[in-house]
Amino acid sequence: MARKDYHGRIGEVYFDSVEQKNKFFGLAASRGCTFSRYAINILEEAVGHEQPAIPATDYGHLEDENRELRRRIAELSREIETINAELQRQRYAAFNEDAGINIQFDPDLLAILQAGPIHSHALLTALKINPSDTTRMRALAQQLEILESTRFIAKSKNGWRWLK
Repeated sequence: MARKDYHGRIGEVYFDSVEQKNKFFGLAASRGCTFSRYAINILEEAVGHEQPAIPATDYGHLEDENRELRRRIAELSREIETINAELQRQRYAAFNEDAGINIQFDPDLLAILQAGPIHSHALLTALKINPSDTTRMRALAQQLEILESTRFIAKSKNGWRWLK
């Protein structure tokens, strides 16, 4: 018989088998609680998460919307790539013309060089420069030449390294 303070709050559960009972009591124990607390938590979750069924026609609408959003993401990704390529072209354009004193160095190049020694191949990879892109290669070479002549960088067996 249950304790007096439990009277009026008791509910009984009938399992299909002893194995099923042991399974659920084991699950409760593995979560560090009694079977009663475990069952109440599961019931509370079930009641708290009731949602009306979504009509099948809404799924079609959601699939169409998902397809449209994926198409838009792909389109925006292509635009971002184009903008990044143009940004790189603009950064290197000053070094491909006689721009005079107003030259601005690629901030990514400076950050990479300041981070530590880096070989030329790794530098191209980090800057996402294709070696066959002669315009960008020439601009990079000019920037490195200016930095080297002003003794900001030096080339060693470990690659380019920042001096100042």
